[in-house]
Amino acid sequence: MKHRIILLVFVVISGLVLWFADFFKDPNVIRVCVGVDDQCVSDWFYGVWLPVYKSLPYLISSIAILIFFPYNFLKIWMKIMIPYFVLALLFVATTSALCGGMICFDRTLVATGLSKVFLILTILILLIKSIYLLATSKRKSK
Repeated sequence: MKHRIILLVFVVISGLVLWFADFFKDPNVIRVCVGVDDQCVSDWFYGVWLPVYKSLPYLISSIAILIFFPYNFLKIWMKIMIPYFVLALLFVATTSALCGGMICFDRTLVATGLSKVFLILTILILLIKSIYLLATSKRKSK
């Protein structure tokens, strides 16, 4: 039960960040780069704010789904998804903020795509674990 409260708090905080997204759009409001030229605003918007804004709904959905499952599901999910999240974060951080050329993979596209994969993997992990528990409980009952 304790893990559900922690997950719910995380979902609420993430939802509030998503709700206040327009406030965080301008870096001068939150004092990231006061007194610097327009390049800082562009870097902040395309490099940080837009990827987070576009991928946050998928991450919130993944965590919200976990609220309805017991703690042993969460433990298995964390063993798989924490390394995935770290690697995805590194991949997004090393992707260029703006794209150029014929094939375009900018930071926003990569972050959104990896967060969609995060949601799909969450559903698959929970589904596989549920099927496994159902199959083992049927075997034990025979």
